[in-house]
Amino acid sequence: MRKFYYLMISAAILAGCQTEAQTKTIEKPQQEAPHTKEDWIKESGIKTEIASAEDPIIEVIHIRGRKQPEILASYTKSNPETSEQAGILTGKSFDEKTHKWKVFFREEVPAVADFRIAGPITVENEGKQTTRIVIEHQSPGASMVHTSAWLYGFADSQFKKLGELTSEYVETGKVAVEDNLIVFKGEEQQDSFQWDQSQFVSSPELLNSRKELGKYANILLEYEAQAGELTVTGDKEGVIYAQPGGTIGIRQSGLVKGSTRIFHGLKQADQPGLYAITEDDHNREIIFDFQYGQTVKKVTILLESEMKNIISSAGYFDQAFVEEIRQNKLKGIPYPLGTMVDQIKTEKGKPDFEENWSGSLVFGYKDHAFGYLETENAKSIHYVSYFPREQQLFFKEAEKVLGVPGAEGVSDKDGTYFQLYDAGNGKELWLEGTTEQKESPIREIRLVQK
Repeated sequence: MRKFYYLMISAAILAGCQTEAQTKTIEKPQQEAPHTKEDWIKESGIKTEIASAEDPIIEVIHIRGRKQPEILASYTKSNPETSEQAGILTGKSFDEKTHKWKVFFREEVPAVADFRIAGPITVENEGKQTTRIVIEHQSPGASMVHTSAWLYGFADSQFKKLGELTSEYVETGKVAVEDNLIVFKGEEQQDSFQWDQSQFVSSPELLNSRKELGKYANILLEYEAQAGELTVTGDKEGVIYAQPGGTIGIRQSGLVKGSTRIFHGLKQADQPGLYAITEDDHNREIIFDFQYGQTVKKVTILLESEMKNIISSAGYFDQAFVEEIRQNKLKGIPYPLGTMVDQIKTEKGKPDFEENWSGSLVFGYKDHAFGYLETENAKSIHYVSYFPREQQLFFKEAEKVLGVPGAEGVSDKDGTYFQLYDAGNGKELWLEGTTEQKESPIREIRLVQK
């Protein structure tokens, strides 16, 4: 009986110990759930500081290594009075004394094209690592947008702008933070800055994003700058010969230290750097401007079809043309001024047309016409016209042979460009274009007896 009593006491003691252990396990405090970026942003209330901003960039960054991070936001704000926009950088941090989130920094930068947080980087000074915030700053200029990277961080217990970086290889582009590098990204090249001891070191590289252009372009122009000198290849003494419907590719083949601007007005094709050639591109210049006029290279497009026409013009306007004028004739037409109308009609047959033009009776055949006065008893031609049509002729080729015209301009009658020459012995030579432009083809060549 006594033995059984002892066993019951022992069981009770063991049960009590188990109950106490279970109670202690239940009372163990649970770990706090980690905050997400969205949690920190919501808790800080930073969105109330930027309620009017469009597409702000908000970053949650442990700059000082505290339990609560710093919350930074960047955005732009337009000024309707000046038509400019300002860049805003603002930040909130947790005040451990008041246990409230407070604005610890706000800066407004005037006249920006863009102003945004690119990301944080870590730098080391005297064995101590610190965090800096990189801001992409885009500043509008007269001819281009200038890109720089502004660096912010804590110094002397204050958060402020600590420095600014620019790239000699990417003057306009985007700024990114990648693998603790500040990267300036251009279309053809990029420049990466790495912190080395006490400064940033530049490492430019050619992206060669258009290396495939040679597969698609009929003509490929390439450029680079070495030792401050711009070189362009792909042309022949500043000229390229092309065909309408073809393509021209323009790409950077090597690093360029400085700014290269390219002006041309060509029609963009289906990929960057590739351009379609049209009938309007004859004599168009492609201009490579290095360092704002320090070096300017010009490449002129000559359409092969237009060159054939010019050669044709040069073949028509020659000394034989001048000699025919002296004989009261137009080159290629055997009938001089004064030839009887009946003779021409007898020899050439029925005219293709007969009309009244400004008081003269006119009859013609395909590409030439003759005029005479209705009041004459013995009807003879007093002017002869040639219509080049398929054989395109140009004023500048005529000037090489005939010299400067006595008069030129745009006709009040039909709005086309004309030139007038005194052909001697009471004769006038008229050249009339197809449009108001001097560069247009000649529509009619007319020799008139006054």
